[in-house]
Amino acid sequence: MREPRGSIPINPSGGLTGPGRPVDAICVRMLHDASRQGTGHAGEIQVSGARVVGTFDVGGSGTTNWLYVVSAGT
Repeated sequence: MREPRGSIPINPSGGLTGPGRPVDAICVRMLHDASRQGTGHAGEIQVSGARVVGTFDVGGSGTTNWLYVVSAGT
């Protein structure tokens, strides 16, 4: 799913399979993407006005989940 221009943009980078899936570093990559969006440094995939970004990942067995909310601050 990739809807970067909707009212609630989803996966502007293409999701986990867009730029590649770094083994054992998925959450780090997702947090890096969130940080870039929230600070206005995401380049051509920047979501205009992004200040709060949510990330969610489900581990391989479905029993380990990560949810992060990243804010650019005030």
